[in-house]
Amino acid sequence: MSGSDQPARLAAFCEALTDGARAVSCRHFRTGAAVDTKADATPVTRADRETEAFLRARIAEDYPDAGVFGEEQGAGGLDAELLFVVDPIDGTKSFITGYPLFGTLLAVLRHGRPVVGVIDMPALDERWIGVSGAQTLYRWAGRTVACATGGGVALAQSAVNTTSPDMFQPNDWARFDALSKRAPAPVRRRLLPVWPLGTGRARPGGRGRLEAVRLPGARPGHRGGRGYGHRLGGRLARPGQRRPGSCGR
Repeated sequence: MSGSDQPARLAAFCEALTDGARAVSCRHFRTGAAVDTKADATPVTRADRETEAFLRARIAEDYPDAGVFGEEQGAGGLDAELLFVVDPIDGTKSFITGYPLFGTLLAVLRHGRPVVGVIDMPALDERWIGVSGAQTLYRWAGRTVACATGGGVALAQSAVNTTSPDMFQPNDWARFDALSKRAPAPVRRRLLPVWPLGTGRARPGGRGRLEAVRLPGARPGHRGGRGYGHRLGGRLARPGQRRPGSCGR
């Protein structure tokens, strides 16, 4: 492993990448950019495409032998030692409507295992950085806070979240409905974008609390959240597999 491939150096590179990506995406935010529809019936904008193109160009400059798995331009070099997984704008529907809860998700995998995960929220000036072997960091308004979970939390005391009921097939929704009804009424069925709220129960200085996330499917960009969530002490669980105090429960 060369010096530039060390997790800390990769994390610094990923932060520089998302700094540049912010400039690209924010240039188009709330400008009424045209919206196209992809083959899977999801929206895409010029901002999505230009942000991913920027990220790919920078990765090719600094890590020419790495693979890239992108939301908009597909995958290449999947058998490379390093693989960058990119979702240039996670939350395109929010972006289109001028809602600031959209982000850039970026992960680096070494031989298929996440070593770095970055979640960057350009319009909110917020960022989470997860590095293998280190605690997740949260940056906001010039401050940096170390994130942590609050230990095991029973489902009856948990905040349960998902993104949108539109993402669920009937059977999936029935499972989420049953899960959310076991959480306390004031914090169940919070149909809000997941990433800005954080993963796990935040210590003071974090952005809130969230013990359980239920997503009916996962896209490439979610690997960034996976690396970050693992550093918080979270876990990914299959439907029906419960782990007290873990994400994905």
